[in-house]
Amino acid sequence: MRKLLTVFVALAFAAGLVAAQEKAAKKKPAERKITGEIIAVDDAKSTMTVTKGNEKFVVAFNDSTKWTKQEAKKAVGAERSEFKVGSIVICLVKADEQGHWVATRIDLRPAHSH
Repeated sequence: MRKLLTVFVALAFAAGLVAAQEKAAKKKPAERKITGEIIAVDDAKSTMTVTKGNEKFVVAFNDSTKWTKQEAKKAVGAERSEFKVGSIVICLVKADEQGHWVATRIDLRPAHSH
């Protein structure tokens, strides 16, 4: 009887471990860098849509988001109003509890002249 109980406890532990690993595998990465072009900005929802190739990312911003731009190869503070549709940005984001991307920093990249 004791041996059967030990086997049962071991199986229950293993099943719980597998379930925890599967759940962790389904989560989005905790941090990510998204580089692309702004194709939409929704100030009412505090989000911007950034496209990279065929992928679109909705990136939320808030009072904690740091806005920067490059000047003389140095990152300096920027205003939210400088980030417009067509701008190239690098977004440093974290996934929140619902899996939405929230920007900790958004960096405006210089426009390339043709």
